[in-house]
Amino acid sequence: MKWPALSTPIFAGFVFLLAGCSPLCSNTIVSRVQSPDGKYEATAFIRDCGATTDFSPQVYIGLKGEKIGETGNIFIGNHSDKIRIQWSSPIQLEIFSECDVMMIVTNYHGTTITFTKSK
Repeated sequence: MKWPALSTPIFAGFVFLLAGCSPLCSNTIVSRVQSPDGKYEATAFIRDCGATTDFSPQVYIGLKGEKIGETGNIFIGNHSDKIRIQWSSPIQLEIFSECDVMMIVTNYHGTTITFTKSK
């Protein structure tokens, strides 16, 4: 069956919608901070999915040199484009932001994660 010329763009648009909005999202890395023992690296970034959503500060932690995921694995916030992270010890990561917390993992492989709402 031959498809009309108009149906190809419509079909492509439908496939794009089914794939989700990930291609519309971008991550801007704010900082990468290595743990004092050199084992882990924490990455703070701002996720932006376009004009219809708010900025989302996020944090991904992994082994040193590991590629970060599309979204944070230990922290996801909302309504802010500001975030700061710091290691206070090899097993303590602190997160600072003015955001609303959507998700936080408080223990990642023995590392304690804390959040402080900043102004």
